[in-house]
Amino acid sequence: MTETKFTPGPYTVIGEDSVDGVPFIEIASGAMGDKSFKSICEVRSTLIGDDFVLTEADEATTHLLAAGPDLYEALEQATAWMSAVNATHQHLILADVLDLAKTALKSARGEPQ
Repeated sequence: MTETKFTPGPYTVIGEDSVDGVPFIEIASGAMGDKSFKSICEVRSTLIGDDFVLTEADEATTHLLAAGPDLYEALEQATAWMSAVNATHQHLILADVLDLAKTALKSARGEPQ
């Protein structure tokens, strides 16, 4: 497995908060109060008219980001499996999917495509 540079998971959706009336949802790594706790990011609300509102899309984005380390690990394991199968069976469709998976992993690591 490739060593990653991102903050290790699991990531947790901490919950909603607001600053100056602008709501956001926070994602963190580690347990609250623990020295390993680290705020990862905040998903900001959407401006609708004159109000900032946390939309369904904002909440879905939060959960997708929080799942990042788990998705990365799953894709890395699937890529290793597909590489092993493809080496012995040479499936064209599997090769295409493998290329997509490898490109996604490079993107997640910030490597050039």
